[in-house]
Amino acid sequence: MKVILLTTDHNIAANICIKAFLQNTLRQKYDIDVVGMVITSMFFPLEKKSWKAFFRFIKRAGFSFACKSIVANLIQSLKMNFAKNFVPDKKREYFLLKELARRYGIPVLSVRNVNESEVLDFVEEKNPDYLVSAHLLQIVKKELLAIPHEGSINIHPALFQEHRGVFSSFWMLLRNRRQSGATVHFMDEKIDNGKIILQRNFFINRSDSIHSVDEKAAKLGGNLLIKALVKIKKKRARSVFLKKISQLLTMPTEHQTRAFKKEGKHIMSWSDFFKI
Repeated sequence: MKVILLTTDHNIAANICIKAFLQNTLRQKYDIDVVGMVITSMFFPLEKKSWKAFFRFIKRAGFSFACKSIVANLIQSLKMNFAKNFVPDKKREYFLLKELARRYGIPVLSVRNVNESEVLDFVEEKNPDYLVSAHLLQIVKKELLAIPHEGSINIHPALFQEHRGVFSSFWMLLRNRRQSGATVHFMDEKIDNGKIILQRNFFINRSDSIHSVDEKAAKLGGNLLIKALVKIKKKRARSVFLKKISQLLTMPTEHQTRAFKKEGKHIMSWSDFFKI
């Protein structure tokens, strides 16, 4: 089985998810071959689109929450680069995606938009059975979804019954949920839609932050992906549409981010900050 990963750089959740997927011993046992990795970037500071998106974020979520989120993402990126240069591999938790690709001999294509013609050519050349979206943060269009022989799969960092859309860890913490989870499902042109292959839960502690919930969901998602692909390969996968799924939630409003702060919830804790 040949797979191409679609993901986003400078995102710790993406790194943890893909690291868990690549390290899982079932991948080699069942001959699941990653033949390519398409990496998009989260933010281009010199582009008007990036600045417009940032200002929309501030306008909706509020200046304080938006800036803290941007700083948290910057810290995550700096941590990965710091670990690369100063921490022995055996003691590292985080690896840059290109490091992981080199370690496992995976060809990489870095682009701004996953739907570029360059990506279409790259994927067609690799002739994959499946595309896998892992914390991609971009919508995959019909032209790209049509290329793989068998289909496209997404790893969603929450349960469809609880949350579809973005900022899943924020909503779980704001609602004081004691559990969240990860969902592996087939993709179509709609956001967070399609038949579910596998789901699993994990517990949320009172001390958890957005960062730590994202990490738990990412690690679970990477391991669930392997199990899902093994089930598909063995022809034992029974994908289903759930009768009850959540509404498609979006970016929180400033009122909601203030409520998040009032509840004593955090984007990152000190323990998150020092973990490398």
